[in-house]
Amino acid sequence: MVDRRVNRTKRLIKEAFIDLIAEQSLHTIMVSEVAERADVGRSTFYKYYDNVGDLFEQLSDGLIDDLVVIMIKDLEDHLEFDPERLMHKVINYVEENSRVLTLFIREGDHFVQDMKQTFCNELIESQHIASDDYNRRMRIAFTVDAVVDILARWQLSSEKKAAYLVEQGIVSVLDKIYGSKV
Repeated sequence: MVDRRVNRTKRLIKEAFIDLIAEQSLHTIMVSEVAERADVGRSTFYKYYDNVGDLFEQLSDGLIDDLVVIMIKDLEDHLEFDPERLMHKVINYVEENSRVLTLFIREGDHFVQDMKQTFCNELIESQHIASDDYNRRMRIAFTVDAVVDILARWQLSSEKKAAYLVEQGIVSVLDKIYGSKV
């Protein structure tokens, strides 16, 4: 069982890091800045993270993992794929985590590319798509790339549209492209 103090310390470090990444580029953030902002010692930081890049990777992996869990759980819980239901869950998560997602997307293409690759792999694996089923694999890659790019653009937009409009737009496009067979 993880000690509450450990959870609290990690939370303080993560919050300090997110505040710093909102103010400056990832590559300029130093461990000493994160530790000072979190009110912990540098040795405490190093107890949990190798460096600032490791902290960024752990946080980004956590965000991606959360979205994968939403996606896979939806596919496992329902017999039929329903893009509207799934997009509603994804959009809610994106809205709830908008600040940190926007900051991570802003930091560069790496986060978005990791998201796309992970989602594609997870969908292909969860749907048991054979390696020689090129058409289905391409359909998944196309869909994931498009949806992730739309979500990223939405998060980076200075004139952010309402979540329900983004959700409706994505579902409408998917329906027009694939009909009921996404």
